[in-house]
Amino acid sequence: MNLKKLQFFVSVATLAFVGSASAQPYFTGSTEVLQSISSSDSTWTSSSLTLNSANLLLNPNGTFALEPNFSGFTAYNGTLSGLSASPTTENINNFFVFSTSDSRFDFDLATITETAPGDYSGTGTLVDTLGVYSATPGIFNLGFSSPEGAPLDEGNYSFGLAALTPVPEPATTSLFAAGLAGAWAFLRRKH
Repeated sequence: MNLKKLQFFVSVATLAFVGSASAQPYFTGSTEVLQSISSSDSTWTSSSLTLNSANLLLNPNGTFALEPNFSGFTAYNGTLSGLSASPTTENINNFFVFSTSDSRFDFDLATITETAPGDYSGTGTLVDTLGVYSATPGIFNLGFSSPEGAPLDEGNYSFGLAALTPVPEPATTSLFAAGLAGAWAFLRRKH
């Protein structure tokens, strides 16, 4: 096999590898989440947050539409404290779990910020426990309609959760570019 053919095959193999490395789809879309009325153990203060574990999905779209409207959604119900206008690192796995029969999707919290009194924004990763979808960056924005320090049975909130478009890793982009350059060079020399 001559050098030109080898160069072409290496370029095609590089492109195939890059294509297969990103073959899993990412999460898309968003959903609203409402606190379940059946029970409430949520509250907030100027530096802390406690969510109700029982919640409901509302108007899911994109990947989230795999979960039915009004299906269960479990939230971490431990108290997060020390919150402020600066992002606080939390690293809590299963902060949110889409609680249909297989609990397939969850959200792992990375940071949370108090954006205004009773309003919070968090970042993390959406995870498919079956591995069909790639881990995808996500964000949520949560707002309480109850006053600060309201009794646990009066802490009402709702929030939105959305998938963010991931940015390709530099190594993947470099491999793809190298494969294209090699294929282009081979084709250019051939003519």
